[in-house]
Amino acid sequence: MNKNTKLFHLQQQIVHCVEKAESIAHTEWVVAIVPQSEKYYQAHILSGLTLFGIALITLLFIPVELHEEYILLISVLCFGIGFLASKVFKVITRLWIGKKNMEKIVEMHALASFQKSNLHHTTHRNAVLFYFSFLEKQAVVVADKGITDKFSTQAWQELEYKADAVFDTSYEKTIKNIIEFLKQEMYVFAQYLPNQQEYRINEIPNQVTII
Repeated sequence: MNKNTKLFHLQQQIVHCVEKAESIAHTEWVVAIVPQSEKYYQAHILSGLTLFGIALITLLFIPVELHEEYILLISVLCFGIGFLASKVFKVITRLWIGKKNMEKIVEMHALASFQKSNLHHTTHRNAVLFYFSFLEKQAVVVADKGITDKFSTQAWQELEYKADAVFDTSYEKTIKNIIEFLKQEMYVFAQYLPNQQEYRINEIPNQVTII
């Protein structure tokens, strides 16, 4: 089974979770799973410039005379290596950007996705977005007033803690963890917002985005 087929099957499992959750809880669920929330070109450039600077200083001060063309060529090559290394080894990007900045970036994208999808326009203000960003290892749960007013502060904090705990070194394993998380949390939503027959209207398509 190739990667795309696996992701499709995992996506279908999440769709079933969303359908089940909306059948037992008076909520509208949307799930988004992305590899990263930003391109982080600044981190790649900084990595390249760092290696460029190290190479240039080293070549200028080594006790071997080199032509200026070779010094420049090797330095530029080192810039490219540093740039690519930051793209391949995500830990380098995380170190340059920083955990706090990444948290802000992911939260900003989650809130923007909530607004862009018009999730704040449901009749009962009961939409919730589960946003997972893999590179940053960050999850954001954005819910409308009809949900946050029902949840206790402790229950919501526990929900956010569990959402952040789904990340694994493998993208596929992370998605599987998200599925298990959703399966468990749908019953928590049902506890605070039990569904009733007259409310069973699906206002928002069961959106599941896996990129």
